[in-house]
Amino acid sequence: MDPRQREALKQKTTIAGISAVAGGVAWRIILANFLGWVSPTTAQQHTSDAVQAKVDQVLALFCADRFMAKRKGPPTNTPRTHCCLQAQISGIVVLGT
Repeated sequence: MDPRQREALKQKTTIAGISAVAGGVAWRIILANFLGWVSPTTAQQHTSDAVQAKVDQVLALFCADRFMAKRKGPPTNTPRTHCCLQAQISGIVVLGT
């Protein structure tokens, strides 16, 4: 192989490599922005956030009911515990079953 052919091959290889990388980046942008694809880590984070929001929503209702029940009932001499903490403990057991 003479030096001109070697240089032409090197140039073609460089262009092919740059084109492959640019095509990969463009494909990733198309997948993410237009087709809604996300990485597994991002999907797991979105799922975790959605589950936590739903658990908080359920526990907030339970906590509000407990608070209103304690507020309407006769005063007790038992040590006060935060109803949300109790709701979280109960909620984890209920949701875990």
